[in-house]
Amino acid sequence: TGFPLVDAAMAQLWATGWMPNYMRHVVAGFLVEFLNLDWRHGLRWFDYTLVDADTAINAYMWQNGGHSGMDQWNFVMHPVFAAKSCDPEGDYVRRWLPQLAALPVEYIHCPWEAPFALRAAAGVVLGGNYPKRILDDLEAARRASHAAVMAVRRGPA
Repeated sequence: TGFPLVDAAMAQLWATGWMPNYMRHVVAGFLVEFLNLDWRHGLRWFDYTLVDADTAINAYMWQNGGHSGMDQWNFVMHPVFAAKSCDPEGDYVRRWLPQLAALPVEYIHCPWEAPFALRAAAGVVLGGNYPKRILDDLEAARRASHAAVMAVRRGPA
């Protein structure tokens, strides 16, 4: 995705079959709230990869994250702000994304903001050994996703 906390969580999931609950929320929120993906895609992937997958709980949580469950989430976890809160020194990101390990703490969660020379010295190549961000404007993506949810709730015109 180009957002280190999301990518680190997905790398951990793929490598171990598990990720912490907080990271599950970050990833789910990113997929649903920013990428506007159908929550069922996340449900299927998590069900396939989690070693502790529980079909009922997994479906229930993804429905809630996707604004279609009985207890819909009323929060959005911004992938950079959440990262700076839960991984302030970048240790989690460095563990699961070693290609970013040499970045200083102020850029570990937002490598696109690092000056080119600093990224080069750290061996980080956006679009090379680490992807460019899938979204440049998170707030616009969030607004578009919210508008899509509200349109569904309003029903046919």
